[in-house]
Amino acid sequence: MTDGRTGPPDFTLRRTAAEWQGKAGDAAGAVVVYRQLVDEQVRMFGLENPGAFDTRFRFGHWLGESGDTRGVVTVLTNLLSDQLRLESREIARDSRNTWSNPYAVATDTDRSEVFRTRAALACWRGRSGDPRGAVALLSDLLNQQLRVLRPDHPDLATTQQALTYWRQHSRGRRWLRGR
Repeated sequence: MTDGRTGPPDFTLRRTAAEWQGKAGDAAGAVVVYRQLVDEQVRMFGLENPGAFDTRFRFGHWLGESGDTRGVVTVLTNLLSDQLRLESREIARDSRNTWSNPYAVATDTDRSEVFRTRAALACWRGRSGDPRGAVALLSDLLNQQLRVLRPDHPDLATTQQALTYWRQHSRGRRWLRGR
């Protein structure tokens, strides 16, 4: 039996095993398992399945941890694009439904997943040698968070801290190139 979110029990077991494999120091092994899981989940449930989103996110994480920073940027860029496309379709569908709230937006869970992907993408962009790209992504993320999160939400402080970090690296990198 599957709920479409994580897939058959085998998926859950394999995801858990891959996660522990990565945490035990075998990031490359975790990448192999996650790559297989992504392929199977996408084939079974499609690119825009919430379980496939999470598996793709975890695949990207371990890809980066294994040293493939460009690969993780590609994976997370594609994931974010699919998440945003799904979010915009859901908002459009909800706004067409006369019985729903005309001001409907994606659920908090959907939005937090998009925010998580944006934050991770910014980090990996910076780590891949593009601190200016990280700054741009984090600036955009912070603006979105300021619109929808309460002022004391911990994600705001985390994003502001990351933005400060990558701004400093961006300036330092420019300064080094100018020497």
